[in-house]
Amino acid sequence: MELFKNKTFQIIAIACVFFGIIGLSFLFALLPKILGKPYIIEIEGYDPRDLFLGNYVAIMPIMKKKEFSNKLPCDKVFTPLLLQEDFYILDGNFSCTPPQNLPYIQAKKTIYGLSFGFENYYVSPSEAKRIEKILQQERLKAKIWIYKGKARMEEIIFNSSKQPTP
Repeated sequence: MELFKNKTFQIIAIACVFFGIIGLSFLFALLPKILGKPYIIEIEGYDPRDLFLGNYVAIMPIMKKKEFSNKLPCDKVFTPLLLQEDFYILDGNFSCTPPQNLPYIQAKKTIYGLSFGFENYYVSPSEAKRIEKILQQERLKAKIWIYKGKARMEEIIFNSSKQPTP
């Protein structure tokens, strides 16, 4: 009991808990990239430019079925990935349980729609404007990592002629 009254021990214990929580947060964020599989998906851009949210490119994955029914009773929904030529698109048929024997992605229902976990791609302000111009003209692809439905984006893949220059 004397050990818990020691101020040095208390400070060390608080620091260990603090850094442990920070470390687990980073591990959870990187888990799809560490244990998951890479997929190339087709994306399109939209512009929700907000001065308070910083510089990012807002993207959404392409879905075969565009309408989402918010009537599902669960907060997390799942949809399979459909293989096209050399990339995937989202099926768009959402359910409360993950599909069996198919690659799938998880989304959270929000008041604004669906959140896949990789909608905002943070870049420099000039880079964001260049990428947005390209996304207004055509669809691009993104490399994402998926582990148990949770997705993290690694990069946006450009056609060689449309590659933004730094």
